[in-house]
Amino acid sequence: MKLQPQGGKAAIEISSDKFPLAIGADLALGEFTAKGAVTRSELVLNEAEARAFGGRLSGSARLRWSDGWSLEGQIAARQMDASKIVPSIASGTLEGRGVYSMRARLPERLLMNA
Repeated sequence: MKLQPQGGKAAIEISSDKFPLAIGADLALGEFTAKGAVTRSELVLNEAEARAFGGRLSGSARLRWSDGWSLEGQIAARQMDASKIVPSIASGTLEGRGVYSMRARLPERLLMNA
């Protein structure tokens, strides 16, 4: 992780071979990279990309931690192995785009409130 102070915020660059999600999901993203900015009350990732379920995820995120926790953004999935997401599906690939928004009192409960 790299932080570069810029007045009341800091530019942030993150890269990790394995990046566990701390929002209530038992999922670790592979080859995770992201760029954005962090302040005292939020983290904004303008660009994020990772490997998951045999495919790629890309998108953006805004995580806020004042007055509880909130996470919102956009996501795109490409070439994901559907059988790794829902084991009862024998084959196929998943592609799509979406938006997400979740709020919770604790960060580990965000996914439950999506």
